[in-house]
Amino acid sequence: MTTQFAKLATHDLHFHYDGSISREVVRAAFSDEIGVKYAKARVERTLINEPVKNPDDFFAIFQQVMKIFNLTDDIQPILEAQLELAARDGLKHLDYRFGCGALNSRFGLSEGSVLDRFQIAVSHANVLGLDVCPTLCFSRHESKDRADHLMNFVLENEEFVRAIDLEGPEGPNTTASFGPIFRKLKDAGLRITIHAGEFSSSESIWQAIDDCGAERIGHGFSAATDSELLRRLAKDQIAVEVCLTSNYLMGLCSDLKSHPFLKFLEAGIPVVLCTDDQAIFQTTLAREYEKADEILRSAKLNSQSILKAISENSRRFAFSEVLV
Repeated sequence: MTTQFAKLATHDLHFHYDGSISREVVRAAFSDEIGVKYAKARVERTLINEPVKNPDDFFAIFQQVMKIFNLTDDIQPILEAQLELAARDGLKHLDYRFGCGALNSRFGLSEGSVLDRFQIAVSHANVLGLDVCPTLCFSRHESKDRADHLMNFVLENEEFVRAIDLEGPEGPNTTASFGPIFRKLKDAGLRITIHAGEFSSSESIWQAIDDCGAERIGHGFSAATDSELLRRLAKDQIAVEVCLTSNYLMGLCSDLKSHPFLKFLEAGIPVVLCTDDQAIFQTTLAREYEKADEILRSAKLNSQSILKAISENSRRFAFSEVLV
């Protein structure tokens, strides 16, 4: 990070490892000339060249990204390089999200073996001064049996997996149905953030809070249409993970000035700025702060003090075991 916002952009609370595998990460992972050439050839078609314009584009690209992991030997160097570059860029904390898809048999490895690779990478990052909260994402697509299996897997590995998330397209009651699992995991000490209100009504956010015990909401875009919900988020100090570039490129707003970011601030909701999928959306945390600065200045608000408060929110609401 070289922008004036680098000092503020230290805590990214919504960072998906798989959507943040950039060419720079691949080159750092395979540093020898042959390795770079081989890896670059394999990922050239998986990494975005044009901005996404709708969810279908995003999910198609995402499926391509997963093809990077055709060989099990690729996992470890990519994870380590990704976290090392994050630390080098000045990040102090990442809520590091990996989906249940990372744990399936496509890699030819057991779930435990895959998790071991994440654990090695996270330990390496800790030595570099980057605090990482491993966050396992449940999927609304998965069957109840699969969700129950992942719940038990988390409980067996709770010394490493410190938080859980729920992702995937939202439909009627698809968030509420995870309530019993998420409540059990919360009682066991897991921290909870949930993707909600990104492509659905505010009802999904209500379900995330009331049924699943969410401490933070990922995106929460549709909360802007529900005044009662805005008051609830502010009253209970439930942070909203705002991903400006992601929301714009996914077509949720026609331009950044029409993003409900300002409405959240006006309602007294603790806002944190995040990147979502850095490689797919071609952004960094410093750039998200820069874009927020443009919105605030356009509204003739005190950008400097507001961005400082947002940065402090990110420290306050990070799922961290250390003070960073």
